[in-house]
Amino acid sequence: MRKSTATANGKAAGPVFDINVNVIVTNEQFPVKSVTKDVKIADLKYRTELATGIPVQLQRLHYIDDGEMKDDQSLLSFNVVPGALLKMKLWNEWNTLIEAVVRNKPDEVFALGVTPDANYKTAMSEYMSTDSKTKWLAERAFVALFVATHRGHQSLCQKLISSGADVNGKTSSGRCALHVAASLGNDSVLLELLAGGADLSIKDRDGYTAMDLAKQNGHKNCHRQLIRFEWLNRSKKSGPRSDHPLFAHQYFDSSLKTHLQGSLAQMYCQQILPPGEFEGTGLGAPRRRTNSPTSRKSLASSCTEQKIDGDRERELGKCDDKQANDIAATVQASPKAVPKVDEYPNENSTKQHTRRQKNTTK
Repeated sequence: MRKSTATANGKAAGPVFDINVNVIVTNEQFPVKSVTKDVKIADLKYRTELATGIPVQLQRLHYIDDGEMKDDQSLLSFNVVPGALLKMKLWNEWNTLIEAVVRNKPDEVFALGVTPDANYKTAMSEYMSTDSKTKWLAERAFVALFVATHRGHQSLCQKLISSGADVNGKTSSGRCALHVAASLGNDSVLLELLAGGADLSIKDRDGYTAMDLAKQNGHKNCHRQLIRFEWLNRSKKSGPRSDHPLFAHQYFDSSLKTHLQGSLAQMYCQQILPPGEFEGTGLGAPRRRTNSPTSRKSLASSCTEQKIDGDRERELGKCDDKQANDIAATVQASPKAVPKVDEYPNENSTKQHTRRQKNTTK
């Protein structure tokens, strides 16, 4: 027995303790933890649904005697003590089916009316209409799938799903088979349910999805599988967005509309570099080569020498004024990027300039 808990009204709900539930038809015993004497039988059945794998609408709980515990009564009404053993009986028409599912006997299960074309009959089914019988057989198939999921019978679950069992069927509490697989951490069965079209958005009476139950019970692998499956479903429904602005490389780097093609059309991996750093826009374009100070000095020295030679030839009478002016114009038309000689002083070019001036003087 543990400390008492508080109810929604703020009042003490009494001490918390554990009890056990024995399923009579299968002779199985399951623990139900953290209950109080104030809990209603209807709420207790809701909890034992996940603990035993038996849908709420099939449960009939008993305590010391064979008197059935009514849904609106509490454990206090029956003086249930910590560690008590409650007995669970089922409605008679379900006993044979539940027993066959628990024993994992597929042949027996399919002989007990779990397919739409089954020829299984009971005293009640003889008076059912065609629609009522179809619903009845579908309910039996769902209950078989629900119990098989709880017991972890993967092969049986696969056969039931392929035979038409509704993977999204619900108990009266709003739970489906996926809730059971997630709460218990049955990875293999969970994958079978997902492959069969299980809906991740189904919520139980408390508003919990299968993903919520997997997270609450600490089943990390199941939780990851559910998240992965959810994202895969979202990606199937989504496609390339035509209204989304293109990246820079999509405008200029290719003539093909690669942003609209391929299985991963929404994914781009591209490093955008400053303009002018490369000689082209292709991915294999080399880096742009810039003029080094040495090359710029040589170019400036060459232009200066051309101008000096033009002046000298005019002085010696080898060319007229028009030809000398053409040489000067050619030098002035050189790229503006070429700096003046003064910006990059060159000792050799200065000496050469001085020597030519002396020769001119002579």
